[in-house]
Amino acid sequence: GNDSGFTNSPVDLSAIASSSYDHIALEIRLSTQNTSTTPSVGKATTTYRYGRGEFGDVSFDIRGEKTIGKRPDGSDIYKTSFATTTDSSGQRGLSDLEWDTYHIRPTPTSTRRIASACRKEPLSLAPATSSDLTLAVADISNASEHSLRVDINDADTGDPVVGANTVLSGGGGTHRDVSGPCGHVFFADLSTNPDYDLEISAGGFATTTETGISAEDSTVLTVDLSSS
Repeated sequence: GNDSGFTNSPVDLSAIASSSYDHIALEIRLSTQNTSTTPSVGKATTTYRYGRGEFGDVSFDIRGEKTIGKRPDGSDIYKTSFATTTDSSGQRGLSDLEWDTYHIRPTPTSTRRIASACRKEPLSLAPATSSDLTLAVADISNASEHSLRVDINDADTGDPVVGANTVLSGGGGTHRDVSGPCGHVFFADLSTNPDYDLEISAGGFATTTETGISAEDSTVLTVDLSSS
């Protein structure tokens, strides 16, 4: 940071002590080798996240995609499928996993829902590697069990789109949110109305509308935004 700047987005400033730096200033330096164009910034967004704590003792189901056969009803038998629980600090280390793509969900009886996943989930684990996955979970114990998580990505690069404005309409109400550092928005306490409409707008991207969305249990919707 400072004189050396940052080259990757989003930039995580959580390690900077607020006692030393009580405000931030944004400076953007642009350059180009093309004398016929002028570089510009379409939009810059800062996101402040507060009050986040660790959820301990959260139960998760973890399933790989490799299969070893089928049941009599035709459903797949997965090679890796098990349940586990985070410790009191909200962490869980797993070893001796083979390479696969892993899907992670709170157990069906849990009152937690995954609101954001940094990195992308499902998690692809390559041979002889390790990986960290940070999940932000929401407590829905005082809400309906139906929720919608929207993963918003750049269609060209696959990168998360930060600061996208979202409007979810249906079920007798309108919900608004802005995508966070990992490109996600989370809507809780929804009905099973199958006619939710979602509008997404972000600087530099064409506005996108998704219609007929059903929020059944913990629904996940991935939306790729095209450049405008």
